[in-house]
Amino acid sequence: ILLNRIKNLIKLIKVSLVNEKDYVLKEKIINQCADEIFKYSPQLFILKNEIKPIRPEALATCVLYQDGDSFYLITARHVFKNHDHTKIGILINDEFSYLHGFTILTEDKDNKIDIAIMKLYDHFSKKLQEEYFFLDDSFINFNHDFIHRQNYLMAGYPVHMSKIYATTHKREQLISLTHPSQKDNYSKLLLDKSHHITLDIEKIRSFKNITQDVKGPTLYGMSGSGLWVINFSKEASFKLVGIMIEWHKEEKVTVATKIDLVINIIRYRIEDEYKKALSELSK
Repeated sequence: ILLNRIKNLIKLIKVSLVNEKDYVLKEKIINQCADEIFKYSPQLFILKNEIKPIRPEALATCVLYQDGDSFYLITARHVFKNHDHTKIGILINDEFSYLHGFTILTEDKDNKIDIAIMKLYDHFSKKLQEEYFFLDDSFINFNHDFIHRQNYLMAGYPVHMSKIYATTHKREQLISLTHPSQKDNYSKLLLDKSHHITLDIEKIRSFKNITQDVKGPTLYGMSGSGLWVINFSKEASFKLVGIMIEWHKEEKVTVATKIDLVINIIRYRIEDEYKKALSELSK
């Protein structure tokens, strides 16, 4: 009997070691992907006054996207709608720069499409590239089939994790795994399944700056960040599948708009509206 117990204990230890190695490897891949993701996903700030020293306040997150020769900034509509968007900007090499571009805000309240897209002016897109990069279609997973047991990565800048001091900026990132929710709450939250995906935040594993499990995290500031699927079977790689738009603490879920809808807005709406605006200015 004692011998059997020892054998079973050895088996448990071996399984534990395998699980630990698997976790360490997965954590390494996640952090490698996150380091790359944040090169495409800057933090947004708002500058309420220009009194020196300049102290912009943390506001949200965004994703940078390139389609051909055009460059875009994607975030949540309420980020621009609820604030003076002319005062919103990005820290480029620790220097605050106002956003410059042509903006459209989605107005589809029935389908709760909460997306803002800015077509960036050339001079500003070039300035952004001093520190950041723009995603192209090779980083996007179109027509993605969301699977409940599959892990997805949220990566952004919660407001409470950013501090602006007199001459320095402390910007910590939240890197968390989550998965599609099985809760039947789309109708309650007025969401269309064809446009959105809900994800559980009851208990999410956070990496890098937060080392323990977090229950009910404060996600203010994550709006406009990307939702990413990571391929753990190959060398660290990631694809964009959605844009985070809101979270519901009571329901313990967060919501992402599927990336297909966002790209369709860019390709079939913003360019037409931009041309119309230029035409009006030339009259």
